[in-house]
Amino acid sequence: MKKENEFYQILSPNPEDTGVWIHQNAWMHLGDFTEHKEAHYTIKYKKNGVYVFMLEGEATLGSHSLKKRDALGIWETESLSIIAQPNSRIFLIEVPMNF
Repeated sequence: MKKENEFYQILSPNPEDTGVWIHQNAWMHLGDFTEHKEAHYTIKYKKNGVYVFMLEGEATLGSHSLKKRDALGIWETESLSIIAQPNSRIFLIEVPMNF
């Protein structure tokens, strides 16, 4: 279910979850931000990481400043906080990170 100014799930490995079901250990979320907002995301599976894709706008993740078409991979963490600027769209893909 689409929500503004927070991340909402669009894909999950759990058939009873919100969004589309996939037979993989992966989750996908979108965030449509109309205002300056700090949004949080908690990793669903301990061995996973998250790829953050800026579809529109700008955001800050730790010391990283992200703009349209930028991407960042994050792993070995339990959660992350993103400060989104107005008119930003952020796509998160949580997948296993095996290095």
